Amino acid sequence: MTILVYDYVGINHQVLLRAEGEADQIIRHAGAEVVWRHCDTAAASAGPECSDLGPSTATLRLVSHFRLIPDHFRVDTMGFLIGNMMTVSWKQAENLSQSGAGPLSQILGVTIAHEFGHLLLGNSHSVSGIMRARLGRGDWELAQHRWLVFHPSEAAALRKELRTRSETVLPVSNAP
Repeated sequence: MTILVYDYVGINHQVLLRAEGEADQIIRHAGAEVVWRHCDTAAASAGPECSDLGPSTATLRLVSHFRLIPDHFRVDTMGFLIGNMMTVSWKQAENLSQSGAGPLSQILGVTIAHEFGHLLLGNSHSVSGIMRARLGRGDWELAQHRWLVFHPSEAAALRKELRTRSETVLPVSNAP
C-alpha cells in the first residue's frame, strides 16, 4: 500500500522519517508493507507522484491540532480516519511525549499505525494491543520495547484486506 504523506505542521524531517519507521516496523510485524511518499503541501496541485492511485493508496495528513467538536473528538484524540484519509495531531503527540510517554517520533509512529489499522480493519477497537481505544502508560512502555503490535487475528485481517485492495481493478475510461 502507498501512503501519501502531507505534513501541514513542518515536522523536523528526521523526526518524521523516524515516525514512519516506527509505523513501518509495526505494519511489517503484521506481515504488510507500505511505501511512503512525501507530498508538497504548498503546491496548488499534487504532482504525479502524489496523485490518488486507487484502492491501494491512502493519505496521511499531519496537522497541528484538531478543532474540538462536541460528540466527535475527545480532548485527547490523537488521530482519526475518514475514508482513505488518516489524520494525526502533532500537538497531541508532542503533549504525550512531554508527559514522558516516549519519544515524539515513536508516539507519532504508533498513532499512524493505529490509524492504518482502522483504515484496513474498520472502526473497531480491541481490549489490548495497538488497536486499543486509549493507550495507557503500560502500552507506551510496550511500544518502547517494540511489543505494541497488532494481534495475530488483526494482522491476518489486515493482510487479507490489503490483498483485496491490490486485486481491485479500477474501470478504464474510454474517453478521449
